Parts: sequence; structure tokens; C-alpha cells
Amino acid sequence: MSFKTILVPVDSSSSAEARILAAADLARQCDAALIGVGAEQFQPPGISAAYGYIDPDILGALKVQIDRDLERAEHRFHHLTGTVDRGVRWMGGVDLPSRSVIMNARGADLIVTSRPGQGNANAFVAPVADLIMEAGVPVLFLPEEQDSVDCRRVLVAWKDSREARRALADALPFLRRAEEVVLLEVREAGHNGQASHGIRAVRDRLQGHDVNAAIRVETRTREAVADTILNVAGDCGASMVVTGAYGHSRLREWALGGVTQGLIDRTTRPVFFSR
Repeated sequence: MSFKTILVPVDSSSSAEARILAAADLARQCDAALIGVGAEQFQPPGISAAYGYIDPDILGALKVQIDRDLERAEHRFHHLTGTVDRGVRWMGGVDLPSRSVIMNARGADLIVTSRPGQGNANAFVAPVADLIMEAGVPVLFLPEEQDSVDCRRVLVAWKDSREARRALADALPFLRRAEEVVLLEVREAGHNGQASHGIRAVRDRLQGHDVNAAIRVETRTREAVADTILNVAGDCGASMVVTGAYGHSRLREWALGGVTQGLIDRTTRPVFFSR
């Protein structure tokens, strides 16, 4: 079991080059093909002239600019992925970036993306939350400047939920290659300090896949669970975090805070999301 087709969104942000290099690095590690997807939304200026008229020259100039943006994105993608043995494909066009990536994810096993660089135009960016929620495949979310993928030490943030179970199964290609795997369980105050029956069952399941995992139990405190996960990841020297995503609605996470959004906002190491 492995990732045999990897998809990477390509945009005009400062982080795009590192993201492409990381996706190409992972494609070489997995002997996988690589798909680059570039899309830019056509955003005509607000109608302010009499009778709702927009000068055709302005619309034409916008179309020319989008074509140039996509041409530069395609050139950047091919320039940085020439060493991918299984080959690369480019999919580009005028569309909502998230919709284009989600549609093309039907041909991929994994999406590799990252936080956009500062000042990047929304017309060229596929928000990671949209991809996690709608693509139907796992998403590896990278820090902005990371240009390679290291799965030697993996921290699995475990919660006995459908999303966490899905993430565990989807991450097996990484877990089987890891030198060290730690299962993290964050329990409410008052527990006896022992690992739950559920996480011990997860450890036994992984042993059936030749993955020897250690268990770590932390007590929940006033700090956000996302911060507990990131602190333990730092303590363990984890090169990747695996977690289920959006066990609650995105609206609830946005309004009240949540683990997924906290990890997206604050992580400094790769996070593998699945739901």
C-alpha cells in the first residue's frame, strides 16, 4: 500500500516553490506520479460605469493576465519536477482554485499543500480547509517554507472517532516507513494515567501492519488541544503529525476554535489530515 499519484496545487504565492519541491520529493520516495493543478478565478472589476457597462479592453486585459499567470505556474511546475521518474501532468485553467483541485483529486491518492505566502491573491489559492472537507482524499499540509517530506518520526493524535480511524488507515504508507511512531491520547483530568482500551487496540492493529508504536497519554489542560498536540510533537521530535480532521462543523471550529483549525493556523511541522 502506497501513494501512487500525488497532487499539488500550484499558485503564485511565495510558498509555492517549496511546496512543489516537497511534493516532488515525496513522489520520488513513493515512486509516484505527480499532478500539478493551477487555476485562477476570473474576477472582473466592480460595475461602476453607467448602465453596468465594463470596458471590453479591461476584461481582455484581465484574461491576458490570467493566461500569463497560469503559463508561469505551469513553467515553474515543470521546471521543479523534472526528476520525478513516474512522470508529471499539468492541469490548468480559469476556475475557482479549490473547485479545480477538488475535481482533479479524483485521480490522486494524496494532496500536498501548504500555507500560502503573505500577500498572495485569493484568486489563485485553494484554501486547505476546503480541500480537507471536500476532496475525499487525505491532505498533507506543510509549513510555508518546507521543501521536502520526512516521515521518520510520526505522532498520531488519537481520538476514538470516525475521522481519526480514517486518518490512521490513510496514513499507513507513512506509518509503515517510519522509524518511530507515537500514539498520543489526550484524556480528561481525573483519569488514572493509563492508556485507554481503545488506544491499546489501535497499537495492536498497527502491529499487524509491522508498525511498532509507543503510547503517550497526556492530561487535558486549559490550553487548546491543538497546542498540546504540537507541544508533544516538539517534545518527541516528530517530523509529521497524523490526525483526523473536522470532527465538528467548520462553522463551529471557526466560531469556537477547534483542533483542526488550530493545527492549520499554528503548526510548524507537516500535518497529515483525513476525514
